[in-house]
Amino acid sequence: MATFNAAAGAATLQINADVAAVSGNSSLVSWSLWLYCYNGQSFHLNNTIGWSTSIAGNGYSGTFNFDFRSTSSKLIASGSTWVGHDANGYAQIYVSGFKGVDGAGAVADNVSVGGYVDLPRIPKPPAVNGSPVASNLTPTSATMTWPANTNNNGAAIDQYLLRINKVAPADTVPYTDYPLGPSTFSHTVTDLIPGTQYYATVYAHNSAGYSGKATDTAFKTLSGAYVRRGSEWRPTEVLVRKGGQWVSGEVYTCKGGVWKPAS
Repeated sequence: MATFNAAAGAATLQINADVAAVSGNSSLVSWSLWLYCYNGQSFHLNNTIGWSTSIAGNGYSGTFNFDFRSTSSKLIASGSTWVGHDANGYAQIYVSGFKGVDGAGAVADNVSVGGYVDLPRIPKPPAVNGSPVASNLTPTSATMTWPANTNNNGAAIDQYLLRINKVAPADTVPYTDYPLGPSTFSHTVTDLIPGTQYYATVYAHNSAGYSGKATDTAFKTLSGAYVRRGSEWRPTEVLVRKGGQWVSGEVYTCKGGVWKPAS
């Protein structure tokens, strides 16, 4: 809560402001205007005293009964008003209060109080994340790695979503999603088809929603063939000559009378 005070002779005029609720990109600011009379003062006037407030440019006014015979504090007025934030979720407002002439002698007349208040930021979805990088390609798997999101727009990252597709762009239906934890920046995708072009993207998520998608990363699994190197069999890519160019060829095997991609 933000509180501002102004001396009023033997009294103090105070205005308070706090956020009571948030909806969309707006905050509900609750406010209250108080007058405090200390030092054993005991004032009572039959007349009513004028007051006014301005909350983020919204004005309110009225009168209050000046009676301090049994209390040292007087709530002059209170209320609430909705305040819009900017596109990034920020808002700074000015709040002010005024007490008019009361004729109490020891209490100053025509006193103003106020100040600027920075409202809590309303979180937005994270900025677009860095794109994933493909590595450790095999006929049926690939490891995707991406950078941590450095612009969470006011709320902690709580998930990364890796999206894989055989068509571009990667967010074209149908696609396969891999929801991952906020500290996960690498994931090995399995059960891929040998010799196939894929596209990958990643999204960051916080309490306000998902970021826009990262730029697509294209990668291709190796053909379903292996070569012996030393004592180790390693996956390799099979190339075929087509139209004067070497292009990737997909290897199939026949099992039970059915041709299937080799893996």
